[in-house]
Amino acid sequence: MAADLDGDGFIDLLIPHRDGGQGLVFWNDGKANFAAPRSSGPEHSSIRAAAAADIDGDEKPDAVLGDEKGGVRVISERNRPRRTRLASRT
Repeated sequence: MAADLDGDGFIDLLIPHRDGGQGLVFWNDGKANFAAPRSSGPEHSSIRAAAAADIDGDEKPDAVLGDEKGGVRVISERNRPRRTRLASRT
């Protein structure tokens, strides 16, 4: 799934894991370079669908994941000074 997940104006990539592993996020540095992937979401997932939408009304895209075993999961941006992490909730 491609969306600006950290609010810096550049498209990042979220690659959900389909067969029991953990998803990955590739952060875009703004020069079309992607940092080494970081783990995201539960350690064991069965993601079958992913979409970007503003679920929490903060005008920033959230990731909506459909997990075959865990149901629907929303991952939203939470900013901290010079650090962004994705927080997951079901």
